[in-house]
Amino acid sequence: MKTEFRNRALLPVVIPLTIVGTIAVLVGSFAMILLYNSRFTAIVLAIVAAAGILIAMSIATSRDKADGRVKGAVALAGGTPIVIGLLVAVGLIGGLAPEDLNINRQPHATGPQLPEVPEDVPLLAAESLNSFCLPSGGTCEETREWEIPAEAAEGEAFVYAFDNRDTTTGPHNLVLFTLDGTADDPTAGALLFEEAPAPFDAPETRAYQTAEALPEQFYFLCTIHPNTMWGVGTVAS
Repeated sequence: MKTEFRNRALLPVVIPLTIVGTIAVLVGSFAMILLYNSRFTAIVLAIVAAAGILIAMSIATSRDKADGRVKGAVALAGGTPIVIGLLVAVGLIGGLAPEDLNINRQPHATGPQLPEVPEDVPLLAAESLNSFCLPSGGTCEETREWEIPAEAAEGEAFVYAFDNRDTTTGPHNLVLFTLDGTADDPTAGALLFEEAPAPFDAPETRAYQTAEALPEQFYFLCTIHPNTMWGVGTVAS
C-alpha cells in the first residue's frame, strides 16, 4: 500500500520538483559564475566547463555499466569547473576588483553613445550629405576643419556631440580616427573607439566618448558618406 501510494501520489510530484530545483541551481550557479567574474575568467571557465561536460559524457557512454570509480570520474570532470567558478565568484579564489566584474560593466546601447548630451562639449553638425558644419549664431557653416579647445581634449577620453539636422538624405554619424598622412592629404587611421558610433536619423543630437585620449590631430567622417562628409580636427595649443 505504501509503495503504491509513493508511486502514484508522491513520485509524480517529487520527481518534477527535483528536476526543476536542479535546473534552478545549475542556472543560478552559472549566472553567478558569469556575472561575478571578469570577462576573461568567465570565458576560460565556460570553455573548461564545456570540456569537463564532454569528458564526463565520454566517460559515461564508454562503459556499459558505471561503477563507483566511473561515477566519481564523471562527477569530477563535470563538477570541478563549476565549483572553481563559484569559488572565484564568491571571492575565495582570485580576489577580482569590483570594477572588473561583469555585473559592474556598463554596456553601451549604441556603441560609445552616452545616455545624455553634456553641456558645453565640442559640437559638430550636419545639414546635408555634402559636408559637416559648425553651428554658430543660428547658422551652420560647412567645414572640413574642426578645432577642439585644449581643455575639452584633456584626460584619457574625449567627449563630443553630433547634431544630425539632415532630414532628407538619411542617417549620419560622426566617427573619429587617428590621422594618417597630412592635413593637406589626410586619410583615416586607427579608430578611436572600441566600436564605431552607429548612424542615426535626424533630427537628433547624440554624445559620444572615445576609448582613448584625443591626439593633437585626428580625422573624422561619416561612415555612410565618407567621400563627402570628412575633415581634419586639431586640438588648440
